[in-house]
Amino acid sequence: MFLTLTTPSGSPVNIVADVFTPGIPGNVTDDFADFTITSVPKNANAITQASDVVLNQQNVTYIRADGNPEVPAPFTRFIGGILVPAGGSVDQNLLVLPASAKLKPPLSDLAFGGGDGQIFLTAVVELFGEDLAGNPVSVKGTIGITARDVLP
Repeated sequence: MFLTLTTPSGSPVNIVADVFTPGIPGNVTDDFADFTITSVPKNANAITQASDVVLNQQNVTYIRADGNPEVPAPFTRFIGGILVPAGGSVDQNLLVLPASAKLKPPLSDLAFGGGDGQIFLTAVVELFGEDLAGNPVSVKGTIGITARDVLP
C-alpha cells in the first residue's frame, strides 16, 4: 500500500498568505490548504481492512523559490488520526503556514510592504502514520505559498 498527497481538482496549487491582517488578535492568521490523500494498493486483489491507514503526524518544511535559505521554521503537529480507507481517498484541510511564522523573519519583514515585498515558498507537507497491521506509512506533497502583505 502506498499513499499520494495532491491538491484536489479545482483547488489552488498556490495560496496567498497575508503576513499582516489588521483587526484580528495578533494581526496574523494560520493558513490552510486542501489536500486529497489517496491510498493506492500495490495489489488490488489483496485489500483487507488491515490495509486501512491512520495518519497521526504532519511535518512541514519550506523551500524558497529564489534559493535564499531564510525560510519559516519547520513544524510538526499531531493531526488527530486521519483514516484513509484502503483503495480510497480522503479530503483534508491541512495547516501549511502557522500564524506564529508570520511574527518572525523573513515573513515579518514583509509587513507594511517591507522587505522583498513578497516571498515565493514551496511548503513540503509530509504525513506519517501506519496501516492497521502496524506497518509505518508516509506520504509527501507540496503546495506553493506567496507570502506578502495583502493591502486593503
